[in-house]
Amino acid sequence: MKEQKTLNQWRKERGLAVDELAEKAGAGLNVGKWLYSGVTPRVQMCFALAKALDVELDQIIWGKVESQEVPEMPAGPEATGNQSRISREQYEVAKQWLKAGRMMTEISQAVGVSRGTLYKAFAKFEKEDGLQKASEGPAPEAAESKVKTRKPKASKADS
Repeated sequence: MKEQKTLNQWRKERGLAVDELAEKAGAGLNVGKWLYSGVTPRVQMCFALAKALDVELDQIIWGKVESQEVPEMPAGPEATGNQSRISREQYEVAKQWLKAGRMMTEISQAVGVSRGTLYKAFAKFEKEDGLQKASEGPAPEAAESKVKTRKPKASKADS
């Protein structure tokens, strides 16, 4: 049986940098998501990558290999008014999913919110937990909440 490895393992074994593999296979910047996030390229690109790595197509393990088991995403609270649509429990599970290598897009879909809403929830919970670093600057909510004041209009009598 032929040895099977992930695309990234073959790249490392061949001593190729990411940009070198991309150039050799005729791939663009998408090579990163094929190497790290488990996205499988189109068939023609799969053949080109296998050729660039000097392996047969069936020697490459395509897709994401889960590094560890993660709990299922719990159901969230009903969204009413201006309340958060992400619970503390969902946030804690989302952190575990990130550690396991899952993408924010996948997590946001599991929670049922947009990525932007997920990022805002992370910022909120990290701020509550005191995890925000001084070098990160203000939380996104604070950066967006600047009060804009208008200059007073000159009255017609002043003209």
